[in-house]
Amino acid sequence: MFRVLGSPAKLCDGLGRRDFLRIGCLGAAGLALPELFSQRLHAGEQKGSFGRAKRCLLIFLTGGPPQVDLWDMKPSAPAEVRGELQPIATNVPGIQISELMPNLAQVADKFCILRSLTHHDTVHTSAGYTLLTGFDHLQANAKTATDIKPRPEDHPHLGSLLSLARPSASGTPVFVSLPEIIKDAAVNEFPG
Repeated sequence: MFRVLGSPAKLCDGLGRRDFLRIGCLGAAGLALPELFSQRLHAGEQKGSFGRAKRCLLIFLTGGPPQVDLWDMKPSAPAEVRGELQPIATNVPGIQISELMPNLAQVADKFCILRSLTHHDTVHTSAGYTLLTGFDHLQANAKTATDIKPRPEDHPHLGSLLSLARPSASGTPVFVSLPEIIKDAAVNEFPG
């Protein structure tokens, strides 16, 4: 008996033209499989273009407003979750940002909003360390930010690595970081 997505049939007395076509298509597909799998295996090895961007400006504001009030508005969320600010449309269809940023809304096609960042840390200091270095801090999930101290084993900022890997030909700094210690709101020295 032989069956290819149809009713079972004996090999000698039941194969019609359509059965031969089915078998022929399977054979052709089988011949193409190695090429398909080869392309899949080598897909990650292909060198692509880096893109058109020549510069990246990272503004990391410690103690800034919550993202739900600026970049990730939740107008459909319950009142206790969403902020009191209203979303406004940008020049990119489907993207809305806070009413506090009308000038940015006009040039939204020129920047990128990352809404996929997450961490499981309970302290802003070590969570910021993870974001800026790409590594979890050895003292992640400490009780407070004051428990976290600089250590010789700390990893460098991603900008430091960039300046080492791609130094500036003109002598201008590739990376600048203004010295600001990341703190939790509970240890803020200047409340109000």
